[in-house]
Amino acid sequence: MTVPVRPAAYIRIASHPGAPAPAQQHSAIVELARQRGWPEPAVYADEGPVVAQGYGPGLARLSAAIGAGRHDAVLLPGVGSISSSPAQLMAFLCRCNERGVAVEFLSPAGAHACLARYPSGEGRSPSLPPTAARDSARPASRCAAWTADVLTLAGVEALSGLFADWRIWADDHGWHARRRGDVYVQAYQHGSPTFCVHAVSAAELAAQLRWQQAADTHTPAGCASG
Repeated sequence: MTVPVRPAAYIRIASHPGAPAPAQQHSAIVELARQRGWPEPAVYADEGPVVAQGYGPGLARLSAAIGAGRHDAVLLPGVGSISSSPAQLMAFLCRCNERGVAVEFLSPAGAHACLARYPSGEGRSPSLPPTAARDSARPASRCAAWTADVLTLAGVEALSGLFADWRIWADDHGWHARRRGDVYVQAYQHGSPTFCVHAVSAAELAAQLRWQQAADTHTPAGCASG
């Protein structure tokens, strides 16, 4: 990616016994941005555990700032720092994508190594250790992999909410849905409601499940075993 002009960074302040001071944690993420050749980022922070739904106050301010066009890149310590809800993480990434904001995820090894070696937040910080530097210098592939995983989880979560009567999952072979319960058999007659359906994408699976709902309306209990 090109060097950003108005970068931001997000951290979740650790407060457990023995954790570095908040100023030190703030300085660590600034140092990691410096290692990338970025200008000093605006740092947004939350403290405490990751929320189950929604965003913490700091992340909410960052999301609003991105929506207002105040940043062109974001450095994040990892997908788990945003929200434990895949849908919330997907919403944040989609907002960044819509605004053309590049997102870089820092690997856990890079974050921990920098934080451990950053002594006080005063003066010039040391360079990253070689392994951490290599680890943090390749965020794009990790970002792509993590984003794909998160989007898949979000898709499964969304479809499961829309089609509560089906158990939905995705794997290397595509997207799948199976009726819940054990009172169904697979019917092979053309046009019959089925017990299990498969698709190559979440959108195609949703379309098939909508068709199944229509088929169930016209042939109630079409899959029932008796």
